[in-house]
Amino acid sequence: MLTKTTTKSKRVKTISFHPKKSLVVIGLHNGIIQLFNYESNELLKEYNDHQGAVRGVDFHVSEPFFVSGGDDKIVRVWSYKSHQIKYFLEGHADYVRCVQFHQEYTWLLSCCDDMTLRLWDYPEERCISVITGHENFVMNMSFHPTKDLIVSSSLDKSIRIWDYSGLEDRPLVKDVYGGGLGNATDSQDHKKEKGTEYIRSKFLNFKIFQMFNIIPKFVLEHHEDGINWSCFHPTEPLIASASDDHTIKLWQISEDKAWLVTTLSGHSDAVSSVMFDRFDKDILISNSEDGTMKIWSISKQKCIKTIHDISPDKFWCLAHHPTVPLYACGHDNGSILFKLRKSKTPVVETKNGVIYISGMVIKEFNLKTDETTTLLNLKKRSSFGFVDQLSISSKSDAYALVSEGSFEVFYKMNNSSKHQKFVGDGKDLFFLNPTRIAFLSKEGNISIKQLNEEKKIRIFKQKEIHYNRIFSSYPGTVLVYSSGKLGILNLEQKMISKKIPIEKLKNVVWSQDKQYLGLISKTEIVICNRNLKRITSIEENQKKIKSARWGNINAIFYTTKLQLKYLLLNGESGAIKSLENSPCYVGKIDNNDIIYFDQNQKMYVTKIKSNDYLLKMALEEKKTSQINKLMKETKFPGHSMVRYLKNKGYPNIALPLVKDPNIKFDLAILSNDLEVAFSLAKRLDNEIYWKRLATVAMKNGNIDMVEKCYQRSKDFGKLSFLYLISGNTENLNKIYKICQKKNLPNLIFQNSLFLNSIEERIAMLIQNGRTSLAFLLANNNGLLELAEKIKNDYLNNDEKKIQNLLKFQEQKKQQSNLLLTPTPIIKNTNSNNKNENYSQNKNNNNWPLLRIERESKINLSMDSNLNEQTIEKAQGGWGMDEMDNLDNLQFGLDFGVSNKDRGNKNMEEEESGGGGGGWDIDLNLENLIPKDELNELNSSLATTKETSSLDNDLFIAPTHGKSHSEKLLETSEIPAEFIASGQFDIAMKLLNRQIGITNFKPLKEIFLKIYLSSNNTIKYFPLLKPISSPIIKENKKKIMKSIVPIDLEFLKNDHLQDAYNAASKGNFGLALETFRNILCSIPFLIIEKREEQQQANELIKICKEYINGFSLEMERKKIQNKKSKRMLEMSAYFTHCDLQPSHLTLALRSAMLLSLQVGNRINALSFAKRLLEISTLKSFSDQARKIIPYCKKNLSNEIEMDYDERNPFVICSYSYTPIYKGFEKINCPYCNADYLPKYLNQICNVCKLSKIGIQCDGLTILKTPQKFKK
Repeated sequence: MLTKTTTKSKRVKTISFHPKKSLVVIGLHNGIIQLFNYESNELLKEYNDHQGAVRGVDFHVSEPFFVSGGDDKIVRVWSYKSHQIKYFLEGHADYVRCVQFHQEYTWLLSCCDDMTLRLWDYPEERCISVITGHENFVMNMSFHPTKDLIVSSSLDKSIRIWDYSGLEDRPLVKDVYGGGLGNATDSQDHKKEKGTEYIRSKFLNFKIFQMFNIIPKFVLEHHEDGINWSCFHPTEPLIASASDDHTIKLWQISEDKAWLVTTLSGHSDAVSSVMFDRFDKDILISNSEDGTMKIWSISKQKCIKTIHDISPDKFWCLAHHPTVPLYACGHDNGSILFKLRKSKTPVVETKNGVIYISGMVIKEFNLKTDETTTLLNLKKRSSFGFVDQLSISSKSDAYALVSEGSFEVFYKMNNSSKHQKFVGDGKDLFFLNPTRIAFLSKEGNISIKQLNEEKKIRIFKQKEIHYNRIFSSYPGTVLVYSSGKLGILNLEQKMISKKIPIEKLKNVVWSQDKQYLGLISKTEIVICNRNLKRITSIEENQKKIKSARWGNINAIFYTTKLQLKYLLLNGESGAIKSLENSPCYVGKIDNNDIIYFDQNQKMYVTKIKSNDYLLKMALEEKKTSQINKLMKETKFPGHSMVRYLKNKGYPNIALPLVKDPNIKFDLAILSNDLEVAFSLAKRLDNEIYWKRLATVAMKNGNIDMVEKCYQRSKDFGKLSFLYLISGNTENLNKIYKICQKKNLPNLIFQNSLFLNSIEERIAMLIQNGRTSLAFLLANNNGLLELAEKIKNDYLNNDEKKIQNLLKFQEQKKQQSNLLLTPTPIIKNTNSNNKNENYSQNKNNNNWPLLRIERESKINLSMDSNLNEQTIEKAQGGWGMDEMDNLDNLQFGLDFGVSNKDRGNKNMEEEESGGGGGGWDIDLNLENLIPKDELNELNSSLATTKETSSLDNDLFIAPTHGKSHSEKLLETSEIPAEFIASGQFDIAMKLLNRQIGITNFKPLKEIFLKIYLSSNNTIKYFPLLKPISSPIIKENKKKIMKSIVPIDLEFLKNDHLQDAYNAASKGNFGLALETFRNILCSIPFLIIEKREEQQQANELIKICKEYINGFSLEMERKKIQNKKSKRMLEMSAYFTHCDLQPSHLTLALRSAMLLSLQVGNRINALSFAKRLLEISTLKSFSDQARKIIPYCKKNLSNEIEMDYDERNPFVICSYSYTPIYKGFEKINCPYCNADYLPKYLNQICNVCKLSKIGIQCDGLTILKTPQKFKK
């Protein structure tokens, strides 16, 4: 039995499951009704309206109602949405024992201690029929699931079956409430809703007090005492009844008779309730006041399992979930929700399908033929009611079943046609070969059995190792799981090699090629290679992993409660589809076909329509053809795949997936697809996009496109400079005239400089009042007449001012050069070409690019031939308006001469080969050159191919080598080296894996200190980013290591001594801070000798003991009552900390005096004797010698303490209480501080870094030759 959740309350008398929501309603003996969410383990609401015990509750199958009845004789119908009472049904004269809704009609059935049953029309709040016939309390009743029958049981020792087929008027729930879950309103006047009046009009023909008589069809009387429970089988004509005579009886009914089938005995007290399993027709469940629950096989007519360890109390009720195999029982102190079996169907993959167990029958499903065949019927062969695990050996036609610590193996020997059976106790059974099995015994040992040898079992046992789980592995080995670590056990050497830590391991799944394995825990999947080296992992936060399987490709497919997901070897993961029949369990993944099972062991086969994982794998392996195929055949919804491709550096692949022009423009820019980006920029026509495109085009050397972008964005300043460096004087003049027309003085002056137009500059200076500069410019450039005119017209012939200007000119003349137009970087060779498709320009102005041979991005082009669409796109032009004269000047216009017709003509001539006979593809080289000369040319070409295969402009770039940091970190597992290289995230993961650190806040300053101290920054040029290089040391053994500012000798000789000094002075706060600083520093050491590692471990132990002791002492001093029991206990515990003798002497003296002060002479005597053994101070020793004889006169303790010095103990660092030898404890994975188990997963109170009780690899700080290959 698998317990799902438990509740604690008063005696539970009744319980009911909601058919679709995770809700359960519980009726208590104290009159309270509890509404409980069993998934979140949360109490949602308590209802207190009943006066007396609540003995019956039931959820409605489709509406938001539940009904309750109890000792106050009233039946209430509640809305669990509004938490209000909907209907009161009054009429019973005694305790109401049981209530139930009808699934189709607006009827409600109740039974009572007044010896009657009542059938109610609850929306009308009236009784339809009072059913009489029983002669004592009616304890239970229920509707038949499909027929017009009711079964009831009574303390009159009879079971009665009632037929209500005579009731003709049957109002349907869907007609009254609209048909659908939760459609009923919470309004009290809902009876006036549309459709209700017509339904109710039929009942107005009857008198309001008229009742329908329901007569019993059968009366069953074989029990010797009162009957507490009876129920119908969900599909078979069977009835089960539970009685105070300690028995269960099975009855069979037909149309005209009913008879007793069998009596099931086994309970030792009254049987409270019984029910049929709705998912296994052969199973019956009962519970009793003897505190046990029993599972019965109907076909075998015997008990197959007794559950007696789930509650020491009496059981009172049972409940079954309507749609899933979930059960509940109520007892004196609460309720238990449980499953009889694991929801996961036992299944084994085969080459063409799966072998699985359904209803205790082993079946095989062939995916290719879509056929299911029965391999072995276990109903009569097996003693199990349920199977947890299935293993097969197809070669020997053998099957192994495991169920709750026992196993059965069915196998054939000597070509026999019948299966033999081998049974035993154990779990995790699997076949090592066709006739050899391995399993884990109850003692935690590995046992191996040869099926064809009797009574011979080989046992693998190791001292002090208890195996928790074992799993199949490659030949000669077994995977063993113990103490939170999975290892590989070699069966011949009997040694465990290679281990990997993983918490709460549930299962191990191997890939089809046996090269990888997936480790499945509750919320995590770890993928390793066959040597248990971790490759990748994924953790599902707050989601349980239900199952996992490898597919044909190297990917794990797994299910959570709601989704089917995947995990690739490169760490990529994602969701494939949502599951309709959740939760589901994967049986096999075969290409796009998936076989899975729901929790009712029903099999489904469906197609995987998502190709996300296939595309990701194709990208990883750079399979261009497969990528093209997937892009053509698959529609990827949303933008998740676009974001993925963009982040992974494949924007060119994401480009066809996007329709939004803004996103598409970004992708085109990232993929350097300038033509697409230009067409999108024209659509968007925004200055921001033009500027972005211009920047990228400039980086790519596409000057023609840069020009177009500047024109579109009206950036005349940059456009002028572009024309200047390209020598395009004609367009530079046009820009100048546009600036004049738009009155842009800064640009006018700039362009006059670019054009070297002195007169224009002089005119601009005069226009803006800069007459002195205008005079100097004219005089310096020899324009004497113009200079004279400026002197007369603007300077008023001021000789003094003019002389000063001329003197200034002479002084600067020797230091200056004449400003001339610079030489163009690239000469504009075709400024009049107007074809906007730069790729079609033969004489384009683009920068010459260096061709580099390197690994390129994935190219999706399938062929390089031009098609009509490509040519049309090339001829379409850039669509810029011509500007042939100044009158047409305006923003955004082009400056070339219209050449559209000539461009199209040139294109046609190029395509047609100059108007001749096309490409002449019918000509053959072999027909034009003699064969011997052609062979000679071929051989000559072959000899020169190696040296001339690349063009002269092809440059092969050198490959990027590995830096010292990359070499250093290739095999390193030392956290400090990763911090020194700036990889803080990897260092944090290492620290978490090695010593369980989860609180990194105290380590922030150390991280920064190590990084800043371990790198040298060199600044070569003022405007360039500095170059950072690591500081690395190489010792005599050629071991390279990073230089970190934390040294073991410094920690021992300086920090530790500072802590000791603070402790000696009684400054415990400063001592605690210093010891914790040492603990925080030790994980970042890099040491080279094993002796140093032992010293580091000893330093951790010292820090732990002092921190624990001083923390305890500081807590003790907070206690106000100096004579309290807790004060004395804590002083005694302090003396058991492993301190230096001088400090331990002080602790013993304090405890001795405190004990003497309160009259605990026995304890004071003990502390005095211990003090004499270690004290070197005469004053302390003298005090102890005086106290010893004084205490011996009257050996007694006034205050009894929880302290036994003779029994070894350690101190819990949270509660500061002793944990004596033999009691369970957990430790901090770093400082090894001791804790009680209740503090699991909390942050350690000593180091303040690690999580208590988790399994870790251990700290790595030793740098050895084996750790690094130079």
